[in-house]
Amino acid sequence: MRPQIPLLKTLGAIVLSGVLLAAMLSPTWGIYSGYELGENVPIRPGSEEYMDSEKYQYRPRDWEAAARDGIGIADYITELNRIRRAHPALHRLRNLRFHAADQPGLMCFSKRVANAVTGPRGDTVLVVANLDPYQTREATVWLDMSALGVDREFIVTDELTGESYRWGHANYVRLDPATRPAHVFSVTPLQFSRTNQ
Repeated sequence: MRPQIPLLKTLGAIVLSGVLLAAMLSPTWGIYSGYELGENVPIRPGSEEYMDSEKYQYRPRDWEAAARDGIGIADYITELNRIRRAHPALHRLRNLRFHAADQPGLMCFSKRVANAVTGPRGDTVLVVANLDPYQTREATVWLDMSALGVDREFIVTDELTGESYRWGHANYVRLDPATRPAHVFSVTPLQFSRTNQ
């Protein structure tokens, strides 16, 4: 099991959800330098530019002190980038498929590629994210099995925690923005799975 990444003390679940969605939905993404440390005050209300952006000044940063004090999301971003590198499905845009959730505060989507690079089973990533930074959300997600490249039950492994579950067409999820704002699952058809749950 992978170590838990400490969640934000100062930035909150809004930033975590936004970073996760940007990293998983788009094949390319980026952030302003300093955002990892919580520098996210807009230059004016409604602006996407940040007041302390390096666009206007050089900003030396003490990365060791931030890590020691538990400030920022650099470890979380590092983990998301590790997941992106490991999954060719996340390198494309046109393979994005949304799945139904019976709770409007949750978003569920997948990305899949099947080609010579990924082997016979391809690569499939399934993401379920809580869009509400203030409340725990519970729902059933209804999956388009063909979009996932499966036709029956399969194994999902959370790339953030290492936990595995046996899933099918309809699945219960509970996501708390303070402890687990999202699942980033890799999908393994049962015939390729090493676990038998």
